[in-house]
Amino acid sequence: MKKNYLLFLLPVALGLVYLWVRPYQAELAHAHLPISQLSKQQRTNIQVAAAKLDKTVITLDRPFSFNDKVGPRTFERGFLAAPTYVGNSTQTTEGGGICLVASLLYKAGLEAGLDITERHGHSRTISSSLPGFDATVNYGHQDLKFAVPAKTTSYLISCKADPYSIDLKIYGDPQVKAQLSRKFVQTGPHEIRVLTYKQDKLVSSDDYKTKR
Repeated sequence: MKKNYLLFLLPVALGLVYLWVRPYQAELAHAHLPISQLSKQQRTNIQVAAAKLDKTVITLDRPFSFNDKVGPRTFERGFLAAPTYVGNSTQTTEGGGICLVASLLYKAGLEAGLDITERHGHSRTISSSLPGFDATVNYGHQDLKFAVPAKTTSYLISCKADPYSIDLKIYGDPQVKAQLSRKFVQTGPHEIRVLTYKQDKLVSSDDYKTKR
């Protein structure tokens, strides 16, 4: 009887230990977006960036930098010239389109409870991301950076893209998932200010030009 009891407890105990030590216990954020409407060059850039981000681990001693992880957007590294937003205009640059990836990752990082240490919004509203949840990146100038909150372990980024869609997830401690909200303020005939909150704490205030 005692032997049978121990045989029953052993897998239960092992399961509890596994859950305790496993660093990625829960899916904290999930973003999925169709990209088939974009140009072939933009989709290629998104796929290259996604592959470089996939399986990234973020820890207390290893914070996250989009530019460090994705690297320079050059032809030699697989990126193509494609339309991208630059200020209030649209230009063709190497790696054009990967701001969509950065925007998805930024919102997911907020939802996952990560501390955002650097982020830059666009100067105008864009179709691929909600105002307040967008992020623009420019290698050597503008970056997207995360840090792990104190008393947490680590996070894992899963990022997959094909010619039709991109799927991004962040896994980590289920106790740190955050609630997000936004407040809109009309600041001009074609201008808005978006206040973004995480757990009722202001995390950003962005001014956008809207379409006329």
